[in-house]
Amino acid sequence: MKSTLICVVILLATSSAACAFVPGQHWEISASYLGEFDGGSAGLWQNGWGLGIGVVQDFTPEAQLALTVSVSQHQFAAPVHSFMSPAMRGLNSEITGEDSWQYAFSLALRTFAGTRSTRGFLALRTGVTVTDVGAMMSTSWWDDSPEDRSTRALNGSSALETALYISMGAGLRVPLMGGRCLLLETAVRLTDGTRLGWVPLVASVQF
Repeated sequence: MKSTLICVVILLATSSAACAFVPGQHWEISASYLGEFDGGSAGLWQNGWGLGIGVVQDFTPEAQLALTVSVSQHQFAAPVHSFMSPAMRGLNSEITGEDSWQYAFSLALRTFAGTRSTRGFLALRTGVTVTDVGAMMSTSWWDDSPEDRSTRALNGSSALETALYISMGAGLRVPLMGGRCLLLETAVRLTDGTRLGWVPLVASVQF
């Protein structure tokens, strides 16, 4: 543990000159933790993990553009419902679904502030998502005959959904050794002008 802390201190101390402004293009790889999303009126998918790769264009020390392609996986989650009306008492319903995959293509403008090696930034991003929505099934049964179950498809086979989105975020850029930079960002995202979501964390390395 002590050696790890020493390594971190050395890394931060020796990287103060790193992440300097170099005009031109750079690569960026990212890992993200995304908020849950609604794949239509019938299903809800949990938070998911994503990976991305992009190209960054630095224009000034305070501004850059990033063109990114990313993919994320989301697991389906829905509770078992027990109907409480007198006519349907004892009837249970469970909705299950396959994982959904979401592909995003985006363009982001980042503006940096501060004079220290670690700088804050704001990010404005717009793009399009293509979601391969997993198939959803509804299964119903009565308490007195749980082995007799009725299953029906809610959305048939998996379907593709395309949506436009815009997001606003903020974060920190931390210099690493070898001229690399670590960016930590959180953002809110508005999809199709109606669905508001949250992107808790995006960690990117530029090199």
